[in-house]
Amino acid sequence: MKLEGWDVERATRIGGNGLILGLWLWLYRPVFGYLGIVFSRDAFRTNQVMLVGVLVLIVWQLRRQGIGVTLDAAPGLFVPGLALALGSSALYLVVERFLDVNTLSASLFGLASYGLLGLWMGRGRWREGLPAALLLIGTLPFGEHMETFIGYPMRLLSARIVRDGLAAAGASSVGVDTILVLEDGVSHVDLPCSGVRSLWSGALFFVAATWVDGRRVNLRWLMMALYEVYQNQTWERQEVVYYFNLPESAVITGLWLGNSDDRDERFAYRVAPRGAAQAVYRNEVRRRVDPALVEQIGPRQYRLRIFPVGPRRRIWDGGPEESAVEEGPPLHMWLTYRVMADGDAWPLPQLAEKRGVYWDGSSIREVNGEPMGIGEEAWLPRAVGATGVIERGAAAGAVPGAADGRGV
Repeated sequence: MKLEGWDVERATRIGGNGLILGLWLWLYRPVFGYLGIVFSRDAFRTNQVMLVGVLVLIVWQLRRQGIGVTLDAAPGLFVPGLALALGSSALYLVVERFLDVNTLSASLFGLASYGLLGLWMGRGRWREGLPAALLLIGTLPFGEHMETFIGYPMRLLSARIVRDGLAAAGASSVGVDTILVLEDGVSHVDLPCSGVRSLWSGALFFVAATWVDGRRVNLRWLMMALYEVYQNQTWERQEVVYYFNLPESAVITGLWLGNSDDRDERFAYRVAPRGAAQAVYRNEVRRRVDPALVEQIGPRQYRLRIFPVGPRRRIWDGGPEESAVEEGPPLHMWLTYRVMADGDAWPLPQLAEKRGVYWDGSSIREVNGEPMGIGEEAWLPRAVGATGVIERGAAAGAVPGAADGRGV
């Protein structure tokens, strides 16, 4: 129905939407004073800078993909959005009545508002925009609360553990609350040194990168395991070296060597700074014991070094000729890492260079118990399907042209 050029039905919808908005703002009116303080005072300058950055990122994404909100339409029934709006509003009323924690109230306001917005958005666009809502909420000053209620107690706990350890070793220690006196001055230890705020900032950066890259914010991170067996075909000890690439989302989580395929008997690994790890590796090589070293040498680049892969041995019977050749003992290697799914696939390491290792047609090369199905010169496929738990293996040996190996 139209009246003098004006769409009455559309005007009714807009009026109804305006009424809902007004009631919504009235319900959350106590929050706005707190938000005004956070985003105007100098004490919260870091949060203000983060807010500007998030807003710029959101505007940039909206210019690329469009708004996707139809405010002149009647609200639709979208169960996840409605549940988020009603649930967050109920919690907000409880917090306001019993806790009076401004940051928590403001967070619930953000979640509830985004849930309400879902009644005017498409389901797909609402889910895609969820990281933006989390980023906006993340600009609130959670860091101070986390430092006080998490960081500081963790520091005290660490200090008490060290104190008890020293006491058990017969060394006296001062109280955990003692001020440090350094020559003619004092050292002031502030709450932020616990590092919790840095973890919070890193989480925000992860959410932002995930959203910009078009990935879903979920738990689709997988522990990947590479298992290789090396067997030397020469008469001297050899070193295996891989240079390979992984996505920037990957994190190396473990590296083990073993003399058998029994995981319970693997040699334990240690985490150390790069320089210290290299020094230990060189020292172990000189001692001719089994070290392994994995280093990140670039944003996506890694180097894996394994030594020694034991040689073949000639066994003599005392006569003028050798009687038998004893094959080199197999050396087992496990490398684990976590990585974020790329669409519907899990990225695998991509070989840049290898030294002291090769594989051929007789090597067993499998992914999840199935043949890799790639060329003989390739190390691993580019990715595997993101279905189930992935454990993969590649064949390997030691010394180009003189090695054989199997991966399980």
